[in-house]
Amino acid sequence: CSTLDSTSIGPYWVSGPTCDLKTQIGAKGYPVLLISAAANTRVSAGAEFFGVLFVTDHEVGDGNAEFTGNGTATIYGAAIMDAEMKNFNGTFQIVYVEDVINGALTFPLFASLAGGWTDFHRSWK
Repeated sequence: CSTLDSTSIGPYWVSGPTCDLKTQIGAKGYPVLLISAAANTRVSAGAEFFGVLFVTDHEVGDGNAEFTGNGTATIYGAAIMDAEMKNFNGTFQIVYVEDVINGALTFPLFASLAGGWTDFHRSWK
C-alpha cells in the first residue's frame, strides 16, 4: 500500500501483514479499486481514499483479517468488508460518492449482474 498515492488509478491487489493508507490515494476523477488481502488494513489519520476499498481475509491463513480507521481519515466512495472491523478512532468516516464508485468500477474487470444490489436503482421506483 505504501506505493499508492494521489496519482494512483485503477485496480490494485495488495497482500502481506499490513496495508496502511496514510496519504491521499486516488482522486475524485481518478478513483482506485483497492482489494486488500493484508492481515491488517488501516486507514490512518489524515488519509483520503477515493474509490472502492474491499478488505478480504482471502489470503490470511487464519481467516481473521482486521480493518481499522483512525483520526481524520476519510474514504470517499465505498468500503466493503470481509474482515473484522477492529477499531474506529477520532472522526474516521466513509462518504458515499456515486461518481467515484462508478469511476472505480469502469475498468474491463467488471460488468452488471442481474439480481445484484445495484438492481435497486432510485430511477426504478
